[in-house]
Amino acid sequence: MSLISSRQPYRMEKSEIITWCDEVFFFIKKVSREFLKPQLKYDEHKSIRERQLCVDALYELIQLVRDFDDRTKFLGYYAHLVTFCQKVSLSPSSFVIKLPTLSAREPIETGASAQVLHGHHNNQEVAVKRFRLYARTIPRIRQRFLKESSILQLLQHPNVVPFIGVVSEGSRLCIVSPWMKNGDIIAFIKKSPNVSRKELIEQVADGLHFLSGYNIVHGDLKGANVLINDAEKACISDFGIASIQDHAEPPSLSELNPHGQQTLLRKCKDALKHGGLSVTFASSLSSRMSSFSGAGTYRWMAPERLIPEALDIPSAKPTFASDVFSLAMLAIEVYSGDVPFGREKTQYAAFLMTIAGKRPPRPPGIPDPVWRLIEDCWAPQPVHRPDIWDVYNRLACIPDP
Repeated sequence: MSLISSRQPYRMEKSEIITWCDEVFFFIKKVSREFLKPQLKYDEHKSIRERQLCVDALYELIQLVRDFDDRTKFLGYYAHLVTFCQKVSLSPSSFVIKLPTLSAREPIETGASAQVLHGHHNNQEVAVKRFRLYARTIPRIRQRFLKESSILQLLQHPNVVPFIGVVSEGSRLCIVSPWMKNGDIIAFIKKSPNVSRKELIEQVADGLHFLSGYNIVHGDLKGANVLINDAEKACISDFGIASIQDHAEPPSLSELNPHGQQTLLRKCKDALKHGGLSVTFASSLSSRMSSFSGAGTYRWMAPERLIPEALDIPSAKPTFASDVFSLAMLAIEVYSGDVPFGREKTQYAAFLMTIAGKRPPRPPGIPDPVWRLIEDCWAPQPVHRPDIWDVYNRLACIPDP
């Protein structure tokens, strides 16, 4: 008598698997909420192990769902993973790698909140983004580190910087990605002046379209945040740029000194309508801007991010439409070799130009179809700008000169 069953293994239908995943997801979600409740007495090390198991279980479940076509369900699961990672201050175990061997102790680049170092990992050149931690900023920077690493791991596209892993050892927080020897897009163009600028912008648009499919808004698109890989293709980088450069979104005017706020809004609206600002008003607005001078990227920002109330928009948060505006400013940077409003010496002056309805001049050598697209992309009202899919398609249809 044979002890081997002749029955074929049961194969679950896709609908059954999704139903099962939902049940497991809600169970894990319920368990994770228990972990977040304050406890008077508990074993700290055991609690960390249990939370890590919960993070890893949720991540493994997401990998199972990822192969299905239900993007909405997948993104819902992933959003919960990102939030839970931030709340328990842990990354999935599969993200964590050993610190790469650094080529030098001194960083290649230093920003307000992070440093970039060159190193090697598994015989590969890598960039190590090491977050700078200070006693008062550790919780906030760690949250942003967890969010950025989770987003990067999600994104796998030829025009997005690849994710290798994270280093999380005590106070050492690093994100590791491949080393881009060609530098950023502007440095690359200066070294390779005959490269197709239109094709590079098209690649960035392709990357932005991919991001939009995952409901991800970049929020800080500019030349320094577009790197060129070994195949000379453009790759969008820095998805946690607010944490790296320590410049949160500019506060809305309601958060500034309320004195004269209504007058400021009225004059801003008039400036937007008529395309100009008086010298007196410009000086007044510039003084008010000093309270959020840390933003640092005014030259690429859409007007609704700079002063949302003037456009009757409730929030300064970045959107898909503001990314399209920034892409237009990036195109100006790529074709001119200079930052938008390069003749303006200060960020404040660029801020004033944008909210006044002014735009950078047309660079020499830019094809007519590209220029028309740029003009559409930087329309003052977000609703009048094309979506990123239209932008990509229009660029793809423009022949190289």
